[in-house]
Amino acid sequence: MGTTGYLVPAVRKKQTLPWIAFAAVCFFWGTTAPAIRVAVRYFPPLLLSAVRFALSGALLLSVLVAMRKGPKNWLTAIRRSVPGGLSLAVANALTCVGLATVQSGQGALLLATTALWMTIIDGLWPSSGRRTSPLAWLGLIFGLGGVGLLLDSPTSLLGLSTGTVVLLVSALGWALGSVWQSRHPSHLPPLQEAALQMLVSAVVLIPAAYVLGERWNPAIPALGWRAFIFLVLTGISDWFRLIRVHIEESAAQGRGTLHVRQPAGSHLGRLVVAG
Repeated sequence: MGTTGYLVPAVRKKQTLPWIAFAAVCFFWGTTAPAIRVAVRYFPPLLLSAVRFALSGALLLSVLVAMRKGPKNWLTAIRRSVPGGLSLAVANALTCVGLATVQSGQGALLLATTALWMTIIDGLWPSSGRRTSPLAWLGLIFGLGGVGLLLDSPTSLLGLSTGTVVLLVSALGWALGSVWQSRHPSHLPPLQEAALQMLVSAVVLIPAAYVLGERWNPAIPALGWRAFIFLVLTGISDWFRLIRVHIEESAAQGRGTLHVRQPAGSHLGRLVVAG
């Protein structure tokens, strides 16, 4: 048997892993909003984001250090993670604040407008040289039309409730952070960047929460803790998923790409889908 026969499983693996990762994206993104909606019933929104990212970032960084994959120059790595950490802090805090008063299903649909904002910002970015194709605009129009149909009424997006406005601003923040970081990459390994950005976000949000009067609730039921633990675990698992899809190897095959920026973790990872 020639060498080609031995290469087929490896090629198939490279083609399959991105699709598995894409399914994981759908699962984690689809379940995060309901989990936040449950958690903010018992946790103040900014403290929820802060403690979640502090634990997720610390656990992930501890694993990296134990595997001897931690930053070689800590000061440089932290400095490069600050912009993404600030973006993560603002966008995720707004998401938690908005979901405190908006149902998780409607909130997830409002956050789906991130794709529209991202396309607009990317197209208008100075010296971007990128132009959105008519087909892409058509897809966005149909997609957002579907979002409108899934909402309770045609005027749901125009209700001007505080939660609705906050979630729309949050979607804009995710999009802006995604585009900005795609233009200004930190050049850090993805897992390092993710862990440090979450820790930077926690450092920013903890004092902000206390200044705004948020305090920890000593009596949190089991349901609240389960939602909180789920959010901490998703904060870690997202980044292991990005590494395991062999993004760069798949891209080297010259396949089609689907850019899925992870706003939250704010490593805004690029998921390459063979097509």
